[in-house]
Amino acid sequence: MYNDFRSTGRESWKYSHKGSELISLAKRKRDEFYEKEMSARRDLAALLKDPKVGPSDKRLSDLKTEIEFSGNQREQCEVFVFEFEINKDKEYLLSLGDVVFFDLINGPGK
Repeated sequence: MYNDFRSTGRESWKYSHKGSELISLAKRKRDEFYEKEMSARRDLAALLKDPKVGPSDKRLSDLKTEIEFSGNQREQCEVFVFEFEINKDKEYLLSLGDVVFFDLINGPGK
């Protein structure tokens, strides 16, 4: 019991998954980021049309940040989809963060 949290290697473990197992997960993430990007673009366009919104309104910069972040993530996911589709039988070693990113876990609230 004394060593449960000392010098563990759990955070450096790698999790093996085939490309074919990851395609649908990458597509789902790509679609999620696409929807977030498009929603932010629609909201930004609506604010820009509103004459009551000044050019230094924080909402404008927040939406631009969201567009940039979601667009970048969507583009990365498009590359992942491409890679997994052409290498369906390849084994990919995922880190803990990759497992969480692709929603490979089904814990409480999932």
